[in-house]
Amino acid sequence: MRQSAWIAIVAALGMGALVPQPAHALEAQELTGWWIAIDETLPKLWKQGAVAPMEEVVQIEADGAVTDRVDLPVAIQNAPEYLGVGLTPAGIRTLARNHPNFRILKGEGPALAIRQVIEEAGDSVTVFNGRGGLELIDNLRAGCAGVIPASDTFDRQARIFDLLREGAETHAEALYRDVLPAIVFVMQSLDTLHTYGKRIAAMRLGLGEVFDRAPALAPNDFGMRCAQRYAAALGPLA
Repeated sequence: MRQSAWIAIVAALGMGALVPQPAHALEAQELTGWWIAIDETLPKLWKQGAVAPMEEVVQIEADGAVTDRVDLPVAIQNAPEYLGVGLTPAGIRTLARNHPNFRILKGEGPALAIRQVIEEAGDSVTVFNGRGGLELIDNLRAGCAGVIPASDTFDRQARIFDLLREGAETHAEALYRDVLPAIVFVMQSLDTLHTYGKRIAAMRLGLGEVFDRAPALAPNDFGMRCAQRYAAALGPLA
């Protein structure tokens, strides 16, 4: 595993299991040796696709309740543009101020919004972004420590990251232009990400048929032709 690509293993623990049983976090520490991630801070209604209103202060308290139960650096994933709810930059700053072991944020938003988060949080929180690699280079210019990509194009994104660290900005931008059409295709929505992103990854890995867990967007012939074209252009994943 190349440290230069900032690839890390994270244990994602459900809040419902973690709050009454902090031992789960200790087991995760033995596994990862770094940090745990809280990825289920939303009510079950949201997880089932029904949107329920929630004041930001309630979400801050929910995240904080988990953070206080463990003696580990804690990360949260914040995706208001996709879920319709989430923490504002000021809310992230408040969470970091009230809970010092909240150290890492995985954002899921545009580079302009991520820059606001970084400015608000200062040095208290290490910020990564996701969104499948959209605005990858601008995210790094905005001050992100890195990105946490999906499996379909992670090799290209890791190489772009390395090139930027080496000062080869022109080469990095050229490589990004080459991979961007595949990223845009996959990131039209969470549904297309789940349906076609993992199929592109499977094709590049030489795997067989992909099975979806319902409910899911069903792939169609045109979408599969697109996925096959992008997978062929990207080549095999080593």
